[in-house]
Amino acid sequence: MTLRPAVWLPLAILPVMLLIFEPTGLDFYLQDIVWDPTGGGHWVIDAHAEWPRLLFYRIPRWIVMGAGVSAVLVWLAGFCIESFRCWRRRSLFVALSIALVPGAVGALKASTNVHCPTQLTRYGGDEPYDGIAARLFHPVETATRGRCFPAGHASGGFALLALGWIAETRRFRLVGWSFGLLAGTVLGAYQMAKGVHFMSHTLATMLLAIAITAGLATVIWPNRLAVPNMDA
Repeated sequence: MTLRPAVWLPLAILPVMLLIFEPTGLDFYLQDIVWDPTGGGHWVIDAHAEWPRLLFYRIPRWIVMGAGVSAVLVWLAGFCIESFRCWRRRSLFVALSIALVPGAVGALKASTNVHCPTQLTRYGGDEPYDGIAARLFHPVETATRGRCFPAGHASGGFALLALGWIAETRRFRLVGWSFGLLAGTVLGAYQMAKGVHFMSHTLATMLLAIAITAGLATVIWPNRLAVPNMDA
């Protein structure tokens, strides 16, 4: 079984990315663009605004959940319906990707103890800045435990990178991967615009999603450098 560069390269890039974004203040520079400090301060998108929440939070979650459930049903159907048999590995791969990417990100969110921008004193909150790299060099005491790194909501969109791995041709693989990257980026941008995440939080989720889906593809199709044909 050959370990794809898409597995180890994102994991190698992740700490480098954090050491660029956090100590240099790049996260703050980008976040300041969507923060207006006048009148007590507010974000570009109100966290309680119903239409943006419906379009960029609820509906995407329903779509990702629906894709995961559908993949499970197709996988189960492959054991009893002949025409679905050729889709068993692909549907299993999609279902596992949609489960593992958000699951891994959620586990990290629970352990990294990083706060959201909106919780920080810079943006009207009560907590000092406590990013991953910042904590390594300048540990800070916080009153509450943070759960904002990596970006959780974007993980559902980036999990759709799985669509690229199950495509047959190079063209459709690029379409699938592009769709997953776009979906995760849009969901991450929405969260950033309402003060829930820094850019580095979303990029970390993207890198983890690439590594997880590529690693899962290596496990399911260990002897193939490309995605298997329909009969695999």
